[in-house]
Amino acid sequence: MSSKLLLSKAVLRATDAKLRADNWQYIIEVCDVVRDDPEDNGKEVMKLIERRLEQKDANVVLRSLALIVALAENCGSRLKQEISSKHFVNILYSMVDDESAHIDLRRSVAKTVQQLSDSFKDDPSLKGMNDLYLKTKRHHGFLLTQPDKPHKHQVSSESKTQEDRDLQEALKLSLTEFESKRQDTDAGTSKGSYTNLEQRANQPEVTKRETGTNTIKKVRAMYDLETSDPKELAFRKDDIIVVIEQSYKDWWLGSLGRRVGIFPLNYVTPIIELTPEQKQKELDLENHVFGQKGKIDHLHSTFKNSTAGQDLIQNEELNQLYGSVTPLRPQITKMIGKYAKEKEDVNSLRQVLANAESTYNQLLDRAANAYRAVPVQQQQSFAPPPQNHLPPTYGDHHAYPQGNQPNYPSFERNYGQPN
Repeated sequence: MSSKLLLSKAVLRATDAKLRADNWQYIIEVCDVVRDDPEDNGKEVMKLIERRLEQKDANVVLRSLALIVALAENCGSRLKQEISSKHFVNILYSMVDDESAHIDLRRSVAKTVQQLSDSFKDDPSLKGMNDLYLKTKRHHGFLLTQPDKPHKHQVSSESKTQEDRDLQEALKLSLTEFESKRQDTDAGTSKGSYTNLEQRANQPEVTKRETGTNTIKKVRAMYDLETSDPKELAFRKDDIIVVIEQSYKDWWLGSLGRRVGIFPLNYVTPIIELTPEQKQKELDLENHVFGQKGKIDHLHSTFKNSTAGQDLIQNEELNQLYGSVTPLRPQITKMIGKYAKEKEDVNSLRQVLANAESTYNQLLDRAANAYRAVPVQQQQSFAPPPQNHLPPTYGDHHAYPQGNQPNYPSFERNYGQPN
């Protein structure tokens, strides 16, 4: 297989649209092929990457950006010259400057430019990348910024008390509104029912203490956070963090996978749990969408089986059917995103469970091995019983095996025969 064909297949594999994360095995394979012939393969790989950057699929572009950084770090000065060339620098800036592109994609390109500029800063011959970084920073600086981490201020007891008071007041107000609605609907009930309702109205504090402070159970990361502090939790954009407690004023304690640490609140956005009413409303909407499946299938079948000369535009029934199902598209798109996220969460939970089971089995094996070692040690610690005592006799038989009897004085010699 020629090196060009081998390189093309390696680049396509490393930038495949099906990849949801950078596959470093594939990326290193590309680097290995380029290093075999840096002169020719270096130019060829840049042509391939340029074509991949033109793709509309964001995954292809993101994987290509990671490949660019890896090539710059691992394939020598020839590749660095190609990456910092005026031609390629202009391609990167056109992507940064493209306002029709998604903001996250533009941020990723700008971040790659910043990373390459920092890597090339000690070589004056590669100043084209630094010029691009300065230009990006000057005209599109918002793509390079992310919030500073707040200082860690301990939450004072007064602040906690005030928060609890505000929480209690909010609950009482909400509960009052709820009970007033219940009283309107239960106006015809007996006095006993009213007494029970009044008793429930006097139970806000415990309920609030148990559920109010745990309203926000999860948060979603808005930015990447890399940290060298072992107490802080590092994460990537869109990671879901489970909230454990509020450790500082602007920092919370959370868990991500098997890691636990504090994280800044200005890097995350809360995921609010739906109320039962909201969940029911969402379920009703989904049931409505699923209920329209027959209409959608009928519309699809009609279009599929229509003849070339058939005028479907004049078909009033078909137009009404089309008009009734097209408004479902936003809800269907929302449902696809929801269930894709749930699938991702379940897969993540399965991995956590698998890790926990593996750890548990290892602990069981260690405990079993330690238990088996104890009886052997105990047997070695016991000495054989002393043999200087008279063994019990049963008839004409002694407890000692034959040949091992101790020597005792004979009765017959001392007292045996009568005179």
